[in-house]
Amino acid sequence: MTIYLWYFLIPYALFSLVIFVMAWFNLYHIIRFSFSNSTSTINIIIYLLGLSIILITSLIGILQYDWSQAIEINLSLNA
Repeated sequence: MTIYLWYFLIPYALFSLVIFVMAWFNLYHIIRFSFSNSTSTINIIIYLLGLSIILITSLIGILQYDWSQAIEINLSLNA
């Protein structure tokens, strides 16, 4: 049985999509319902910087691999 490595990118993409939607949801609520002062601006900047660092770090880690390779799994019970 052959499993291609790029199959593992599908859960990563789904997880990234969930994080992206949650980030927009959080940013909307920070902007809409917080007081307009320097504290909320600093919170938004810190949040976006932290999210950017996590995204860039994960992309650097992912780009180091050749995702077109396959893994061969032998399911034979014969020794």
